[in-house]
Amino acid sequence: MEQSPDWSLNQAEFVNELKQRWDGIEVKEKVSDRYILRWSIKVEGYPILGGVQSDYHTLTIDGGPIDTIAEFAIWYRNLVPEQYPLFLYKGSTFDRPIELSLTISKDELMAALTNY
Repeated sequence: MEQSPDWSLNQAEFVNELKQRWDGIEVKEKVSDRYILRWSIKVEGYPILGGVQSDYHTLTIDGGPIDTIAEFAIWYRNLVPEQYPLFLYKGSTFDRPIELSLTISKDELMAALTNY
């Protein structure tokens, strides 16, 4: 899958958006060679860990209930300009991408994740 060379995540804007949307989020910047940004949130008692990799295109989410993962993915889809495709993968397999269209609903995404 090709990455678009003319768009990448703006780290400062993304951190601001994260903090506005997710109460109690803990954000660490310049974490390692692999991650420019890592964060953790507790939602309904479940820890959710996330990160942006150094390519500024790859975002990871680990942990939490499926409905929260779906909510986060849809929230993030709305931050990415619509002309750029966005895909969600469950686990470390890349053979079954779930396309995050602008019109995908939380229920549709949860069903796709459940039937993955």
